[in-house]
Amino acid sequence: MFIQFILRAALANPPSESRESWRNVAALTFIRIYVGLMFVPHFGSHILGGPYQFKIYTLYFASLGLHMPAIQVVLAGSVELISAIGLVLGLLPAP
Repeated sequence: MFIQFILRAALANPPSESRESWRNVAALTFIRIYVGLMFVPHFGSHILGGPYQFKIYTLYFASLGLHMPAIQVVLAGSVELISAIGLVLGLLPAP
């Protein structure tokens, strides 16, 4: 049902002054901000979780065969933070 709501809101093209259009924009904005804020705890666990958590992620990345796993963990956390900020601010939203 949630997927249907998103698809309906994204694909509907009611007149720009209609109440339905305002609801669609508000719903998509809420979803975008909610998803963006959900990235923050995941970023926090990568970078701000302390040395034990960082070591766990580093060992996991090393088990995947990635070179320089500590740098890869920092890179992954940074990408998550930048993505979260972009989503919350509405940078490059889907048309």
